Amino acid sequence: MSPLILPFDQASFYNLVAELLAGELLSRVLKRRKRSTTYLGLVAAAASVSAERQGILVPPDLLEDLLKNEDFWAALAANNTDLAVDLVNPVIAGNGSLSGSGMAAAVVVGEVLIAADSELPPEQRLHLARIEQVRTILDEASSYLAGIQEELRQGFERVVQLVEGSADGTIQRRELPATPLAHSADSTLVARTCLTELLALQQPWGEWSDRRTELESVIAERRHRGDTSIPKPNVARTLFALEALDRFDDSHVDHARDRALTWMTSNLLDGWFWEWSQGQTEHSETRILEARRRADVRHTAQVLTALCRWQDRRDHLDAMARNLVASQLQPSGLWPNNARGATPRILATVYAVEALASIVGNVFRLPVADLLNRDEERAVRRSLRHGIDALIQASDRGGGLLGTEGTDGSPYLTGLALFRLGRLSQPGSELAELSSTLVDGLLRTTQVFGWEDRSVPPALRAATRRRTTLRCAAGLARLDVAGFQVSRELLQHSLSLVEFYVINAEEQGLDSPDYACGLIGILAMLQDLDLSPSLGKVITEAISKQVTYKAGWAEEIEILLESWHPFRALSVPGYIDVSAEYLDRLHMLK
Repeated sequence: MSPLILPFDQASFYNLVAELLAGELLSRVLKRRKRSTTYLGLVAAAASVSAERQGILVPPDLLEDLLKNEDFWAALAANNTDLAVDLVNPVIAGNGSLSGSGMAAAVVVGEVLIAADSELPPEQRLHLARIEQVRTILDEASSYLAGIQEELRQGFERVVQLVEGSADGTIQRRELPATPLAHSADSTLVARTCLTELLALQQPWGEWSDRRTELESVIAERRHRGDTSIPKPNVARTLFALEALDRFDDSHVDHARDRALTWMTSNLLDGWFWEWSQGQTEHSETRILEARRRADVRHTAQVLTALCRWQDRRDHLDAMARNLVASQLQPSGLWPNNARGATPRILATVYAVEALASIVGNVFRLPVADLLNRDEERAVRRSLRHGIDALIQASDRGGGLLGTEGTDGSPYLTGLALFRLGRLSQPGSELAELSSTLVDGLLRTTQVFGWEDRSVPPALRAATRRRTTLRCAAGLARLDVAGFQVSRELLQHSLSLVEFYVINAEEQGLDSPDYACGLIGILAMLQDLDLSPSLGKVITEAISKQVTYKAGWAEEIEILLESWHPFRALSVPGYIDVSAEYLDRLHMLK
């Protein structure tokens, strides 16, 4: 059997256990593998707790000593159940309800094997789901061990195919072309659906629309549309949509891109993206919120990334880069949401790092030395390194997952960070190190349904599975396209989930970034999928759908204008200007 290479610290002993349960003789395994005391301790503790629930008392320290006995593992490898039971009997305490019986020892042996499997890396368990059924075999102890061994033997060949990576835990550059993923009957349908909806969901002024459900708006900290708040500009979803459409060569797509870039740059001033918000001035004597423009760090970074990729002119790039460097918080290295903010934000940092990496990595047609002077270039590189280091530290604290300080890591933030930064990673770079850590975190939290956002209350997490999984899948696919090793089995799992979530969307459909991530992911994972023959029909269908969507957008603007009427009547600062802007949009729709 060829050796396995796992991207985990306990790789050597994971390999030993996997090969042992697959049926190799221990004498052969020990020649090539070393055991891990830490791993044995985890297995012993877990098996002891499980046995105690069944009335069998086994001291964890004694059980761990037994697991260090080569005779015990050799007996299991040779299917010598009687010897394994005899070795376990002495470590069972005498006051348990089942102590002293062969049945008790057989149960302990079974719990050891279950614990050995449960401590394996999540990636190995993607195709061992049937191990859940093992507990039902406990009623027939005589066939219990044989049943476990058979379950694992059947899945082991798939485990071998599942694992890719290096022994030190870092993602490695692929030397050979990746094995193509399998198309399903739904692959083309899903890609067409995503493309059609994306084209239909762009608004006439260039911005991509917000179609969150009310629950998703609460989760995303955006208020529902029935109040007087001013909607935040949809810069991220516009960036995502532009990236998804980048594969298609068509005048309609070119026009959509031009409108989006025009909308983005129309909100730029002095190197900042300015957006409407509500707030009070220091001298205000009322509780009425004024409408004011404020510079937004995250949206500035997103626009900088877009301009580096799709704008030929160098306008705004130098000023935006200088502003991002100046707004970085010290000593943390993270960025706030707005120019005057002091609260570090992981998501703002991800987008700022992406923007600066785009400048430094020559994503724009000109090198960074032609955009900035020498001191400014050094400042940008220093700021970029500091930002990446801050994200690496945050992911290390979260066990491979990014999250806010003092909270569990979030697969949603982690998948989104990989989606934004993985494609910019270069072998041996700090970004590659960060990407490796993020992939490790996603592997640990992979579920049958994909991933969910742990940063929200447990009761709401099921509602986040679709958006979280689509972003994680797109991030993994992009990293694979960048030339780094990503498990074929994990990518196939992600592809199946993308197709499932798009096909099974609710009646109102998905939100535009969901469609964008779905399209980016499926086109990256299925490089030979070609939609160009049907592009004309897709565009025609999108235009037809957009007519219906425009009526809804117009109604939303009318509701907003009505809610702002009292503020305009009172001449509250800002509301006349913001109302004029939305009236122009209403005229475009009608």
